[in-house]
Amino acid sequence: MGTPPPQRTPPGQTGNYTPPAQPQQRYPSAPPTPPSRLTPEKRRRGAGWPLLLILALLLGGGIYLLLGRSGSNDEPATAITAFYSALDNGKCEDARAALANPDMGAQQLCDRWKALKDAGPTTTGAAAAVSVSGDTATVSWLMSAGGKPNNRTLALRKSNNAWKITNPASELLPSP
Repeated sequence: MGTPPPQRTPPGQTGNYTPPAQPQQRYPSAPPTPPSRLTPEKRRRGAGWPLLLILALLLGGGIYLLLGRSGSNDEPATAITAFYSALDNGKCEDARAALANPDMGAQQLCDRWKALKDAGPTTTGAAAAVSVSGDTATVSWLMSAGGKPNNRTLALRKSNNAWKITNPASELLPSP
């Protein structure tokens, strides 16, 4: 324990010697490099999104199939439009095919439509409201028949993936 070891004085110098400071680096060290986007940690975290996308699409497709196609509320109205348009175009068999329980022959339907048109302005009409519950539907139908307003509530039933009108023809085509 005693005294510190003596400092050596370089030759040609006298007195207390202070050693020179350590030389400083001329170039500072480079900053740390950020991790590459290709590091395994990043790849593992980002690899799940395609799987999530596929699962979301499958789930959405399943819900779509369970609940039915969107636009199914339009289908009953389209069936009624097809019925009246067939009559207006003289396609009597097509009009009769739109009925669930036809109580008139095809030619009788066309004759009644022609009588309505002869009696005054007659339009094929349009849906004011559509309500669908499972394989049944009701449609509020607005039209002019023989020059008079003819607003009806029509009932339909889905059979073999096609909507059929269940009302009797006499309700669809009033007397002129």
